[in-house]
Amino acid sequence: MVLEPLEFSECIADTPWFRQNLYKHEIALEGTYKSIKNIEVHLRKVISCSESKFPMYQFSHFSLIIIHNILFAFIEV
Repeated sequence: MVLEPLEFSECIADTPWFRQNLYKHEIALEGTYKSIKNIEVHLRKVISCSESKFPMYQFSHFSLIIIHNILFAFIEV
């Protein structure tokens, strides 16, 4: 889905076009947020399974924090 840019001048005028475009952006952001949360859940499961299968390796909460920061770094760009 290609989103039209949000124009500041449209924001001030609060046109129906701006409201519709803003709604599309909100829907896209919600979908992205759900996808990232889904990835995080799956990564937690992978790390949990890895800890039980390979106890000699040290998987910690720190690794989840690193993964979380990497995922959200892509969003902030």
